[in-house]
Amino acid sequence: MTILVIHRWLPEQGWASSGSGSLAALCERIQQCTLLRGTDLKRVARRVMKGDTLTLELVSAASASALLHTLESLGAEVSIQ
Repeated sequence: MTILVIHRWLPEQGWASSGSGSLAALCERIQQCTLLRGTDLKRVARRVMKGDTLTLELVSAASASALLHTLESLGAEVSIQ
C-alpha cells in the first residue's frame, strides 16, 4: 500500500496561491491517483484547499506526480511511504 502524507503547510515555500487552482482541477488530480470518488473526493479536496494535514492511500506512486506538483506548489510538505 502506498500512502501520500501531507505533513504540514509552509505557504512561504509555495510559489502558487490556493486561489490559482480550482477545486475541480484538484479533484481531478486526486481522482487520478486514489480510489476516492463523489462526495468523499470533494471533501478531501476541500480539506487540501483549506490547508489541512492528511493522509491519502494512493493507487500507485507513479500516478501521483501531478498531485505532488500541485501540493508542493501550494507549500505542502509531503512524502510518499
